[in-house]
Amino acid sequence: MKKFKTILLAILFLAIYQASAGAQNTAFEESISVHLAKTIAVAGEKVPVQVTLQLQGQASPLNFVYAELLSRDGIRYAEAIIPLENGRASAYIQITDETPSDHYLLRVYSRLGAKSTNPKANYQELITIINPEIPPTRQGGTSASSGNTLQLSAGELGIDMASSSMGRAQTAKLKIKAPSQGKVNLSISLKNPYSSRLVFQEKLNSEPASSSEMIPEIRGHIIQGQVTSSPVDTLSYYLLSAHGKQSELFLSRPNAEGEIYFDLGVFKHYDFLILQSERDSVAFDFHIQSPFASPPDLSWLPKLEIDEEDQAWLDQWVLGQSIARHYLAPLPLPQDSLVTGFTADLSYLLDDYNRFEDMGTTFKEYFPTVMVRKSHGKTHFKLINKPLGTVFDENPLMLIDGMPVFDSDQLAKFHPKNIRQALITNREYYIRNKSFKGVLDLKSYQNDFAGYPLPENALYLEYPSIQQEVIWDFEPSGAEEQVKAPDLRDILLWQSNIFMEGNGEKEWSFTTSELAGTYEIVLSYTDTQGNHYQKTKTFTVL
Repeated sequence: MKKFKTILLAILFLAIYQASAGAQNTAFEESISVHLAKTIAVAGEKVPVQVTLQLQGQASPLNFVYAELLSRDGIRYAEAIIPLENGRASAYIQITDETPSDHYLLRVYSRLGAKSTNPKANYQELITIINPEIPPTRQGGTSASSGNTLQLSAGELGIDMASSSMGRAQTAKLKIKAPSQGKVNLSISLKNPYSSRLVFQEKLNSEPASSSEMIPEIRGHIIQGQVTSSPVDTLSYYLLSAHGKQSELFLSRPNAEGEIYFDLGVFKHYDFLILQSERDSVAFDFHIQSPFASPPDLSWLPKLEIDEEDQAWLDQWVLGQSIARHYLAPLPLPQDSLVTGFTADLSYLLDDYNRFEDMGTTFKEYFPTVMVRKSHGKTHFKLINKPLGTVFDENPLMLIDGMPVFDSDQLAKFHPKNIRQALITNREYYIRNKSFKGVLDLKSYQNDFAGYPLPENALYLEYPSIQQEVIWDFEPSGAEEQVKAPDLRDILLWQSNIFMEGNGEKEWSFTTSELAGTYEIVLSYTDTQGNHYQKTKTFTVL
């Protein structure tokens, strides 16, 4: 019933969105705001980011946004699928070790925003990456076009600090002012010496999208694929199994255009995907589409220039980030286990039995509701249909750690030494409207398929993972850790989701590090209409 309501909500959402877009109704608009902890980073580190997504002045019902780091050549050097909760997310951008030193465009949007002509539906900001292993090319620098940049208003925001210069390892107080209604974020970090904070507001897409291109992720992440064979068999199912700490199976059929969608629902913790078809045929007529938008023309991005006299400072700063990644690494929040798999009728722990040399004998000797039969020299499994007191005439759905197995003869010959549990469903079982003649669900000890080989007619898919929430702590290290490493933090304070008091004022204290330079205080605010405001203030650490 809950899934049915979700489908109805998605259909209603699309209808309203399309109607409002066609009528150019500006009241029904998606707006996204981003607070980036700093705009200069070292390859290999994680940069904190806070995202707020609103729809028609309310927290967006969408559950995901997408972040990417793009070069002027349109190459994506970082990407993140970020889950939202009530339209907000505390996330990070993972800078890869292969990212060359240069200026990049950080782009954040939802899948609806990527297809929208509304410029507020995407956020784009310049960020500088320094990679000691890949220095910038020796080409003349250019400046970003002033026509591309967006000047963020400070609105009613205020930042008050007693002094504009401080010593190293010195504690100071900071007072901020912001409206009590809205979303407030605060950061103090090293100012980018190679670029000012530049926010760009341009359309990701120049033409309104069709309804088939709209993907409202109001339930879970949707994986989109395309069947390339012709004609398209709209009655044949594809099976997508997601694997990680836990595993889950998803089914879907293509539409007349060959488009196919798998809704992962609440399942978010996977490392890789396996795609198969119910025909147990090679699925080479199928490809998974990237959830990220196509890159625009970014030839206008400025080119990074570094002077030789910067080397001493850069060496110290890069060293500091290496230390910070070790001592101040973000802590992942514990992952809640989900109820996955099937509602089984019978459960067997194989440690309670003597092990035979193959699964066929194991089922035959220990599990009375599984009939092991030979036909044309091959072994088949037929389950008893308990509600009707009959025997199914087809193989059941066979799974190992959530991965479908179609070759019953191969499974019968497989050694059960690494199988922990067997779950048996002795009744007709439906996934969507696909019927299976019972279920044989095998679980390994390590959720690694117990050494069972990947089926020949399966596609192993490396797909972007969904980012997991982390906790940041940029407070100075304790005395014991200070002996081990100098305090060279370049982020002195990071506070997201700040609750302002009734008078709209709040005080914070922070401690500077041993890294001298110019630091930037950034206070951002998103009002209830989705408008983004930002105020900055600089000070020097001597």
